[in-house]
Amino acid sequence: MIRKTAVGQSHSRNHNAFYQNAGRSCRMFFDLCNPVAGNTERVEIANATFDSYFPEGINAGTKVFVLSKLAVTGAMLGRKDATRYLIPNQIRTAEIETMQNRMTLREGYQTTGIQNLGRITDALHNALMQSSPPAPSEEPVISLFPAWPDDWDAEFKLLARGNFVVNSSFRNGSVKSLEILSQSGSVCRIINPWPGKKVTLYRNNGKAETISGKLLIFSTKRNEQIKLVNTPGDFPG
Repeated sequence: MIRKTAVGQSHSRNHNAFYQNAGRSCRMFFDLCNPVAGNTERVEIANATFDSYFPEGINAGTKVFVLSKLAVTGAMLGRKDATRYLIPNQIRTAEIETMQNRMTLREGYQTTGIQNLGRITDALHNALMQSSPPAPSEEPVISLFPAWPDDWDAEFKLLARGNFVVNSSFRNGSVKSLEILSQSGSVCRIINPWPGKKVTLYRNNGKAETISGKLLIFSTKRNEQIKLVNTPGDFPG
């Protein structure tokens, strides 16, 4: 059965390898349709396009092929169901048998393949942290665990735009720790990891200030170590 996707392109419901592997298609890159972009028409279209690939929904039986960017796209959109199911399913890709070392023989017996591992690494990075701008030409904004399932604990150390090394942990559905190394002295913009709460900012282990709001913005110096701590008490609005 042929039908139209949200962006007006047709494909069959069997989601064959051609469409799953169409990684160069413009519809597969939704880096500007991220959690900091808000509920814009562009984001709504992106989510509708993504949903059109899964008429039966996303679950443990959803097939994901080796070169598919569906897990990456889902993570960019902040879709926790994509992280929960599509990433593991791409490790155990439905396209070809996966060996015990998680590689495949997709290219033949003389060549071991790790393309799917590259895809899931990209997806994991975007599920744990993103730092895309909310719109073209705007400044990047760091978002922590935007597509991470609430019942999965995690800890990471990753590089964000602005040359920030971000170290954070997630336990029992909330952010537990956050440290940022500013390698270039850029202005840092980050979504408040504790919605509705005040945040205490430490610079090089010294308490500096208390900040609040949905978007936290603060200056940094080169090689400055920043620590953000959840402060008791709510802020208005």
